[in-house]
Amino acid sequence: SFPFLGRNHIKLAIADDVAWVGGLSYQDEDFDKEDFMMRLTDPSIVNVLANQFDQVNELRATKDQFIPCNDETYVMTDRGDRGKSLILDVALNLVGRATQNVKLTTQFALNGEMEKTLYEAYKQGVDVTVYVSENESISEFYGRELDRFNKQITKIRRPNFPYAESKKRIHAKTLLVDFNQNGGGVGI
Repeated sequence: SFPFLGRNHIKLAIADDVAWVGGLSYQDEDFDKEDFMMRLTDPSIVNVLANQFDQVNELRATKDQFIPCNDETYVMTDRGDRGKSLILDVALNLVGRATQNVKLTTQFALNGEMEKTLYEAYKQGVDVTVYVSENESISEFYGRELDRFNKQITKIRRPNFPYAESKKRIHAKTLLVDFNQNGGGVGI
């Protein structure tokens, strides 16, 4: 019923020692969504990402990992266990420690721990903005209903939650914490 559950959903392309990673899927309708791919040329990062091609099916990682690339960068890999996420845990920690600003883009309205943590940061005076798709721009029935439900619950539980809606469908998933024009801050 739900072929997208439990699948490898990584979007990664490597050509000529350059890695492209992000959210872009390669179907015709995906080119009408707000999305991005990040170009990475640092060989230490590209090599770690290239090793991910071998980490599927029987060779899939047996644990979540922080894989160091260089002194400043690491790649996080999530095993994909239901109810557990290294990447979510790190993101929640970053948002919880934010002092200036948090910008998040995601395709559907939030629920759960991320919604709660962002709202707590917002109440503490952190400049929080969550960019999501306008409900009418979501073409998939399940996604539109999930989004509608989450937005209604958020209005009840967390009045004034800092949503900004895009008329164009968002597919990108980005998180910037305490980011400034001089390049400071953390992004995942």
